[in-house]
Amino acid sequence: MQSREKIESDTRNRQKKPMDLKSHLPLKPLESRRDCHTVDAVAERRISHYRVIRQIGRGGMGEVFLAKDTRLERLVAIKLMSVDLAKDPNQRQRFQTEAKAASGLNHPNICVVYEVGDSEDSRPFLAMEYIDGRTLEFLMRQRRIKIRESIEIGIQLADALEAAHARHLLHRDIKPGNIMLDKRGNVKLLDFGLAKRFRSEAFSSASSDLSHTDTGMTIGTPHYMSPEQALGRELDDRSDIFSLGIVLYELVAGQRPFRGATTGETINSIINTPPEPLGLENPLFSPALDNIISKCLAKAPEERYASAKDLADDLRTLKVESKRARSATDSGVVVPVKFKPDSEEGTKLWQLATKVNRGPTSRPHSRRTVGLD
Repeated sequence: MQSREKIESDTRNRQKKPMDLKSHLPLKPLESRRDCHTVDAVAERRISHYRVIRQIGRGGMGEVFLAKDTRLERLVAIKLMSVDLAKDPNQRQRFQTEAKAASGLNHPNICVVYEVGDSEDSRPFLAMEYIDGRTLEFLMRQRRIKIRESIEIGIQLADALEAAHARHLLHRDIKPGNIMLDKRGNVKLLDFGLAKRFRSEAFSSASSDLSHTDTGMTIGTPHYMSPEQALGRELDDRSDIFSLGIVLYELVAGQRPFRGATTGETINSIINTPPEPLGLENPLFSPALDNIISKCLAKAPEERYASAKDLADDLRTLKVESKRARSATDSGVVVPVKFKPDSEEGTKLWQLATKVNRGPTSRPHSRRTVGLD
């Protein structure tokens, strides 16, 4: 181990020597998590024409770096595939899929992909829009998300899905880890690596599938799959709506609607078990929000929202009506939100309180009160 004096001396020498932007040092994987806090581990290294600044993420697929585009003088996020996965043709194809899918989408709530390429050590990379913020998964671990915030997040995500679905593109991996919020609270949907075209008259069979996966294959994150996705059936845009419903439920209730000790138990719950009641006690949002989430989580696709636009419209209506009701509440009068659900809908989450069989392993919900809106 180097002495502190030696490290400080080396650092001073590097600071005196200007960085040679023409050098192309191959980027090696970091040896340990401690390295992600060490500037020396990535200093003066480049991926194509991107100068690496620091590591900002790490996972099973590889590493994510903050980098400087030396041509356009802008900050970008570089997703670099791990050495092991780079040897897998299917994983390399997934990178190409993400680039093709996201590059064709132009929406403020979808992360922009600028470029796909290979590093000098033949590892695929994506150059993406750098978002100065946190994933929804991280924020949910830090604090309980307010209901008003959850509604706004839902609106922006539904808008993003509407844009993707308009191009007949399914995301297939909607989850908190693929959702970011910047410092202004704007939502960005990430990672179209599992994206897939769904059938439409507007697309020929030659262009119907970006991901080269067929019916019968299960792809996605188990806790956030739709029933038809878990069963490996053919999907359409209503599958993404179900996954978004799971995210909304988790935001409001503080836990996922479908749980299990194993992946198999979780999938069985998604397919067969109705979610527990949300437990909302806030007249500003209940039963309207219960109805919306219940419709997203219908087991049968035809019982869900027909489109992400319809979901966004209902969430916006709830947002406006809850503000109106809040104003009345501030005046000393409680006015329930006027939200008219479809008359043909089945049992709602808020109606399940006396119908759900709570086993010994069920965990009670913490009740949402007016003070937590």
